[in-house]
Amino acid sequence: MSTTEKGERLSQTVIEAKCFLAEMALKHSDYEYAVQIYREILDLTDSGLAAYQLGALCAMGKGTKQDFLEAAYWFFQAQSQGKEEAGRLLARSTLDYFRQDLDRLTPELLWKKAADFSERVFGEQETRAASISCLKQMVNFCIEKEDFENEVKIVRALAEYGKDAESQNRMGVLYNRGIGLERNDLAALYWFNKAEEQGSAGARADCDGIFQAYSRSLGREDFAEQIGLLAQWCRTGRGPVPLDRERGAFWTGRMEKILTGSDRKGI
Repeated sequence: MSTTEKGERLSQTVIEAKCFLAEMALKHSDYEYAVQIYREILDLTDSGLAAYQLGALCAMGKGTKQDFLEAAYWFFQAQSQGKEEAGRLLARSTLDYFRQDLDRLTPELLWKKAADFSERVFGEQETRAASISCLKQMVNFCIEKEDFENEVKIVRALAEYGKDAESQNRMGVLYNRGIGLERNDLAALYWFNKAEEQGSAGARADCDGIFQAYSRSLGREDFAEQIGLLAQWCRTGRGPVPLDRERGAFWTGRMEKILTGSDRKGI
């Protein structure tokens, strides 16, 4: 047997011994020692079992402080090592993590929290896509619970900071129908137009529909005044839409065309 083979066999023996110690610690409710041993195992090797158990202890707050971020990290590591059952607990830990302090977080802080979570759990290369996926899980959770106020906040984070077309379209729907916030067709027009910019066919139809409704129901000057108000919101960020100088210039141009009578057909 070569020196390398002897070293590998010794290392495996050490790992097996530590796994046994950790199991005994759990059996006797010595959770702090179990956490210590599982961390030692994970320093030596990528163990799906150790990662799974450590994730469970972090989620329950046994042997260590309760930490859903760390729980999610270890469940993801366990899933990556073939522990399929870790996927369900990863999803649960993700929800538990984002539910913490949800009521007091702004959309901007919520997006930052999602980015920090994704970087820790999934790695730097997947941050944006993972952040969007995690927050969409929370959107579905809020819809299921009929928590429309927090749904609006999460969708706004996705739409404004994640630049997600589906969420921009959803913001348009929420404003158009007055779900979880005060109905505002100008704000709906803004978000449908943002989604349309990214190729959303459904958003284009909704955008044109609102524009046409204003055109039919208002005289030229009143119509232009409303579009000018939207442009002002975009330029200043003081209305129900975010600061967006590019769209401010766009809507100013549309207002000017309305006043000259050359733009009443649609976006």
